[in-house]
Amino acid sequence: MKTIEEIKNEMKDWFGFELTNQQVQEFLNEYPDAIHFDTLERETFADYIAKKVTGMSFPRYGDSQEYKQKFYSELKKNSKTMGYIWNVD
Repeated sequence: MKTIEEIKNEMKDWFGFELTNQQVQEFLNEYPDAIHFDTLERETFADYIAKKVTGMSFPRYGDSQEYKQKFYSELKKNSKTMGYIWNVD
């Protein structure tokens, strides 16, 4: 089982999200099977955040450029208001 700090570090490294302990704990409460936190769990968490912030699923391979542009525009616009820090620099 990974610690909350390890999960926070992975989500920052993979997706650019700087998460609070509370945000990680909320996800783990909703997805208790995510304790191993590997590829599937990272993608599930990213999608969980994406839906909360944008109402859209995180873009996947094969999604249109238009969808991706709209998603990232909404993510950039809404993340801070929704309490998430998203850094892609």
